[in-house]
Amino acid sequence: MGLDLGIQYTALYQRASEGNGPREGSGGDLDILGAWHLIGSKEKGNEGIDAFRGEWRHKYTNIPPAQLRNSIGSLWSTTDGFNVQDFTMKEVWWEQHLFADRFIVRGGKVSMESYLDVYRYQSASTGFSNFAFSNRPTIAIPGQGLGIIAGYFPRKDMYVGAEVADANGRKKSSGLNTIKEDEYFSAAEVGITPRIPGLGKGKYHVSVWHIDARKKRALSSGDGFSVNLLQEIGNGLVPFIRYGYANKGSVALRHLLTFGLGIEKPLGRTSDLMGMAFAWSQAQNKALPKQSVFEVFYRLQLTPNTR
Repeated sequence: MGLDLGIQYTALYQRASEGNGPREGSGGDLDILGAWHLIGSKEKGNEGIDAFRGEWRHKYTNIPPAQLRNSIGSLWSTTDGFNVQDFTMKEVWWEQHLFADRFIVRGGKVSMESYLDVYRYQSASTGFSNFAFSNRPTIAIPGQGLGIIAGYFPRKDMYVGAEVADANGRKKSSGLNTIKEDEYFSAAEVGITPRIPGLGKGKYHVSVWHIDARKKRALSSGDGFSVNLLQEIGNGLVPFIRYGYANKGSVALRHLLTFGLGIEKPLGRTSDLMGMAFAWSQAQNKALPKQSVFEVFYRLQLTPNTR
């Protein structure tokens, strides 16, 4: 039938050594995913796909991990996601591939995170947990709403992307109500993904973004940019450096610099992953102290479907 369905469940527990409130948070995240390959051919690079993502989040302790930041006074969350949320269909979109996959466009209720400023270890489920590494704290990405994402690949190792979406998008609504406010988030990205002889694959990209003022919510307009440099250097070592800058736009951070190292196939285990990274930031409000974080993780593949 050409229908792909998937289900994923992730649980997280975090504890702070000190804090002014609850010092532990745990919760779970259930994701249901689907993609129906309705027209065209994947081999020919002209297929059309109808897809969706549903999500349910809940807590096990008094607070979920996402709220632990309030107890320790952090500028950002200790993880990406893992809050409390009723089941919602957060994304429903049509994706069309054209010209042997050289042009791809996705439209509908979409997430700008799908293509903007993405790097290899950016997932709280499979990579770094802290929000500084698993998301983009210097980009004013709105919630899932009506929008269009397009990508053009002039060569196999080069791409150009552009996005436009409702600046007032909300995960729990269709977006038909807020799109009428005529306030938008827009972004563009240029990147190369070379394979360097003797080293391996790399990804280098620059992203720019702008968001309109959201009058009903009294949120200012803003803009910014981000730079990502990631390169395999052999023996499973993958260092990376990322920098993001934001000028207002209701973003708490003005500067964020992160650098780290991914260690793939550690101890000879094919599906395991180890990562370590450091982040430094400065808030929009210069009266607030600068903040930094260091994270180390080891991802262990327990079974073919559990890690």
